[in-house]
Amino acid sequence: CRTIKEGGMHEVKSNYCRKDETCFPVQIVSAPLVKENEIVGAVVVFRDISECLANEQRLIETKKFQAIGQLAAGVAHELNTPIQYIKNNVTFFGQAVHDVSIYLQGAQSLCDQVQNMDPSLIQEQLHFLKKNHDIEYLLKELPEAVIETTQGIEQIIKIVQSMKELSHPGDGQKTWADLNRAVENAVTISKNEWKYVAGLETDLDPNLSTFQCNPDSWIQMLINFIVNSAHSIEERQTTDPGPGMIEIRTRELENQIELKIMDNGTGIDEEKKSQMFKPFYTTKKVGKGTGQGLAFASNLIEKVHKGTIQCNNRPEGGVIFEIRVPR
Repeated sequence: CRTIKEGGMHEVKSNYCRKDETCFPVQIVSAPLVKENEIVGAVVVFRDISECLANEQRLIETKKFQAIGQLAAGVAHELNTPIQYIKNNVTFFGQAVHDVSIYLQGAQSLCDQVQNMDPSLIQEQLHFLKKNHDIEYLLKELPEAVIETTQGIEQIIKIVQSMKELSHPGDGQKTWADLNRAVENAVTISKNEWKYVAGLETDLDPNLSTFQCNPDSWIQMLINFIVNSAHSIEERQTTDPGPGMIEIRTRELENQIELKIMDNGTGIDEEKKSQMFKPFYTTKKVGKGTGQGLAFASNLIEKVHKGTIQCNNRPEGGVIFEIRVPR
């Protein structure tokens, strides 16, 4: 027993099974029994934490759907833009089909009469049909409209897929997931929050390994960071109207996966850094924040993944969050 060998209290979580072969999560806490400065035994407490974990998962789901609700108007706006130009292009396609059909019918009619007409007259009639139905314009614009429509459809698919991955009911279990994919989803979903105040760049390691995590929790955490950065930049721009910048990087280290989120917002008051990861602590104005975003990140990184999260001011202004979790 580790407690007897090393002393001190120790805590682990494990799964135990009943006689009917159903399993349940257990928290095991051990403390040493000391007699005359010598460890003579240990007290071990087993606690069924099924309900506790279920409550934690319900809280995560509630916060996740609150985040979706707050972003809903922005996501609707992001969907509306490609839908609008897809609609406009489809209308254009309909008119183009009509004009090209009339042109082809006229050209076919001239072909049927080619043996009985002067070639110069045929050429003149074809030129008239071509000009009257803007064939040169259609030949130029139709390919561009097809490309634009395809891009719009791809954009809608991307937004819908990102929302689907975030809103999918989770079971709290870890799965093998791609952090780069979570970053891309978070950037897509939160676009309406940052695009008016900042540019957002990603530098994602193409060789990043998958790791065990709850993907929607990571997407939610990343959205919180991006929105916080956007609000910080917006606040800074009230006195310093310089351009905003948000950058997200991923790197694979020897035994860890590293995530960095940087911005050039207002930065963090050094005296308040020790408080920033506490629940309900916020420096935002009333109605702007709940103080849960960084607390959620701290719990996810440090308790769930046994990793580290640090925040420091950047010399050029703004902050950098550096997150590392075991690979």
